[in-house]
Amino acid sequence: MRHFVRVIVAGICMICSGLVPDAHAQNNKPATANQCEDHLKVHGLLSRAYNQCNFTFYSRGFTIQADDCTRKLGEKDSKQLLVQGTTAFDERVKQMGLPTLCAKILKDFPYTVRQ
Repeated sequence: MRHFVRVIVAGICMICSGLVPDAHAQNNKPATANQCEDHLKVHGLLSRAYNQCNFTFYSRGFTIQADDCTRKLGEKDSKQLLVQGTTAFDERVKQMGLPTLCAKILKDFPYTVRQ
């Protein structure tokens, strides 16, 4: 649960800081290594949510940033970070149930995923 909370908090912080592109703003600042790690974890979580929750939209800007971070950190490290995010999603599904988690993700990431 702590891991999931860290991933969600990191995602919210990235949205608030403008690192994550959204419908209202485009940020062209290069991400730091730590920001990339957080971004890839959240990307793993949201990618799993996109498929499991049957979302119909996933921000192209978020995906582009994840691709940039993958180039920055390397394939091996990036894959491990993505797995951490998907694992956090799966753990949280067991705790709160899929419908509740999907609703929470829609609320917490309104510019990144939609139904």
